[in-house]
Amino acid sequence: MEVLLLHRPIGVLPPELMKANMEIAKQILAKGPLGGGKLIAQYVARNQNLVICILDVPSMDSVVPTLERMMMLGIDSEIIPVERGAEALPKFEKAMAEMMKK
Repeated sequence: MEVLLLHRPIGVLPPELMKANMEIAKQILAKGPLGGGKLIAQYVARNQNLVICILDVPSMDSVVPTLERMMMLGIDSEIIPVERGAEALPKFEKAMAEMMKK
């Protein structure tokens, strides 16, 4: 299952918290995401306090421990399950057909 993670700091972080978050990022880049997932892509939005990650994970629950750790270090993370267009389109078509029946 692929998930999109949006990470934003909660307010202005002191240097100590920024350093701890950078250590987590280094671990993820060196060893891969915790929980048996695979990092597909990671983007840092310049001039915005935003980091975007795309992960292939066994389940949504597998990323929660890392995100809880980041939350304790002042980073708010949003988890969005994603699907590739080829997989999502038949589902949209089915939903549209159901809507047209009513």
